[in-house]
Amino acid sequence: MVSDDDSSTLKVVKESKPYETYNIEVERIKCSFHIFRSVGTKIREAAKARVPNRRVPAAVRNRIKYSGLKIRRTITADIERLRKDFESESLSKAEKEKIFEENTEVLRKNILLAPLHVFGDHAQCPTEWSCDKSKSNHLPKIKEYGLYSRIEKIITDLSQNAIHLLHFLNTNKIEQYHGVLAKYFSGKRIQYGGADEFHDKVYMGTLDQITSGAHLSTFYKFVKKSVPERIVKLEKERNYQRRTYHGPDKDYGSNAAQPDLCETDPVNYQQYKEDHHDKLRERQRNRNSLEVETRNHPFGVQHGYEKDIVVKREKFHD
Repeated sequence: MVSDDDSSTLKVVKESKPYETYNIEVERIKCSFHIFRSVGTKIREAAKARVPNRRVPAAVRNRIKYSGLKIRRTITADIERLRKDFESESLSKAEKEKIFEENTEVLRKNILLAPLHVFGDHAQCPTEWSCDKSKSNHLPKIKEYGLYSRIEKIITDLSQNAIHLLHFLNTNKIEQYHGVLAKYFSGKRIQYGGADEFHDKVYMGTLDQITSGAHLSTFYKFVKKSVPERIVKLEKERNYQRRTYHGPDKDYGSNAAQPDLCETDPVNYQQYKEDHHDKLRERQRNRNSLEVETRNHPFGVQHGYEKDIVVKREKFHD
């Protein structure tokens, strides 16, 4: 099953067990386009983040803001290169699965190196990447303002989707089909093939905005006729139904119900756990240098990120 990145669809399907009689378990492959789109949005938000008592130069913020597309291109090129290793028809199924597992781990490590490559630090770049070492290294400047820790967290979360990205599947065909249905049945799309379809949509939207949704009663008043009672009632009900939109519903975003990673992907779960432990041990070893680096920084620049990666007691449930 191919679905978007943050919906609760997988949890619902797993709980319903539609193919239990055939002993088949449904697995999800996340849409790669949704994953990259989500990462790009998070990076743009990270570029806007406020640093306490410090002014971040616009050049630094813009470099972070426009790095999302460059990171995506770097990872996409790496995916296309790694996929060639197991797409040969001469390989058996077992050989393809083995190469896929090996390349998933390679891709996971390369994803973590992508922001370093984009910001100009090529010390750890794979030999397959094309690196222009003549350009300046902007990473120290970004770290100086405490913004790289935010990018690092976003890319670490992205690396957990390496197995989905290596499949490189998307839901474009399904969304195009839904768009065609909506065009004919719900009126929420523009049928560009129809005569004056676009202009009609513009006129309808403008009329609805000017009349505050009461375009029928406005028409009756314009032709000097009394407004039927049923139209007044209909427009009032329509206004009552309008609600302020506050963002995605409960099935999307960070609060979406998801199965535990240890159940859906136990192998990668162990790898992610080891990586996190390595990160904690590295920070423990470098705690003195971190203290020196942040000695004159206002509280909150680096503290927020360092606090987030340590699991607190209150995060555990009884």
